[in-house]
Amino acid sequence: MSATSAASFRASRLMVWLLFYAGLFVCLAVGLVMGGQGLDHFSEEATRTLGRGEILFAAGRLLFGPMLLWVLKDACLAVYGFKDQAMALRKEMNALASRPAARASAAVVRPPAPWQCPACGAENAMADTSCSVCGVAFSA
Repeated sequence: MSATSAASFRASRLMVWLLFYAGLFVCLAVGLVMGGQGLDHFSEEATRTLGRGEILFAAGRLLFGPMLLWVLKDACLAVYGFKDQAMALRKEMNALASRPAARASAAVVRPPAPWQCPACGAENAMADTSCSVCGVAFSA
């Protein structure tokens, strides 16, 4: 991962964590407020059913809200991580594709095996670029 993509991933990760904690605060606040309203309604006979519904809704919000937010946070972090890795890989592939090609003279030409050394006359069957006996370089 390059330095720019690492900074981008850090920023997106920080944003996801901030949104997670803000959503967690909202879930807990709404759950507690709904629970309080449900308890208020529960004390009166006429609205006892409304109070039960609000208490159940608040309990569900307090229990399942943070779980749902945790799954959403993990999914967002995975998506941002895969995106940043894909962009870094794409950048590296573009750098490899756009680099200048090597000169033909710089490439090592291996001789066909076997070849005989012009200096000592030994046969080099391993197709090395120099003689294994005297060390003279192969010349075509």
